[in-house]
Amino acid sequence: MSPLLRRARETLTIEIAGLEELSKRLDHEFEQAVNLLYDCQGKVILAGMGKSGLIAQKIAATLTSTQEKVHTVIWESSPGTTL
Repeated sequence: MSPLLRRARETLTIEIAGLEELSKRLDHEFEQAVNLLYDCQGKVILAGMGKSGLIAQKIAATLTSTQEKVHTVIWESSPGTTL
């Protein structure tokens, strides 16, 4: 087996293990979050700063593709800024 295929299989094994752990953590709070988004009559507002802001943008893009109304707020700060 080539190193590339070996690494690809290792990566998939790691990702599968992560998904299995995630599936064990799904509970009523997940269901509440999904229902909250589904029942929303207005806009879903996502906010973040730095990396969390980039993640918020990605989530917003996903929700927008499902026809959800989304607004993203990203804060940028410089040293000494208090939010």
